[in-house]
Amino acid sequence: MFKFWCIFKKELKTYFISPIAYVVAGAFLVLSGLIFNALIQYRYALMAPAYGNMGVYLLFIVPFLTMRLLAEEKKRQTMALLFTSPISNTSIVLGKFLACYVFVALMLSVTLVYPYILSQFGPLDVGPVKTGFLGLVLLAGCYVGIGLFASSVCSETVIAGVLGVGLIVMLYLMEMAKSWFGDKASAVVEYISIYRPQQDMLQGLLNSKDVFFYVSFMVLTIFASIRMLEANRWR
Repeated sequence: MFKFWCIFKKELKTYFISPIAYVVAGAFLVLSGLIFNALIQYRYALMAPAYGNMGVYLLFIVPFLTMRLLAEEKKRQTMALLFTSPISNTSIVLGKFLACYVFVALMLSVTLVYPYILSQFGPLDVGPVKTGFLGLVLLAGCYVGIGLFASSVCSETVIAGVLGVGLIVMLYLMEMAKSWFGDKASAVVEYISIYRPQQDMLQGLLNSKDVFFYVSFMVLTIFASIRMLEANRWR
């Protein structure tokens, strides 16, 4: 537990001193602010459109927060030091995943001021706001997991970022194009889609199965990253 905590604190501190992290977070807040400003102009007292758009913005932003997690260790050849230290692969991956996830969650928490401002323009249904924000945070966790896996595959940070975006975009396009598939294939795509549960939450529907799906997806990406790290250890 102590070793995991050391990795977590080191990675989280890196985010708070990294100019790239601030640029990425700033870009997200500017984009989310623009969509929120549009809601105010149209007196639209719903957060669902904002949360939906934020999910798309994160698609491109999160991989550039995760790209350095493991790829940079390989590039700087510090991975060998981690392998020879008494720290398990699980502690390394979990520490890095959680540090990035906490940073993203803190970035998203800034947007919690939006519902309060929006409520000043008319009655606001709090239920969909709560479930919509939860869905956004859980979706972001899936993005972090995918980005972490991409970083475990690559040894160049930029390539890891591009691969992370590519993998997430592929999932997004599969969801958009599911109507083109046959009935069985469409049902499979909908079942494994990381976007379907978010759409339900944006409508104020909270299902324990959806939460379990997101958590399971994160666990799967973390497990895949651990396995990839183990494969790198013996190369």
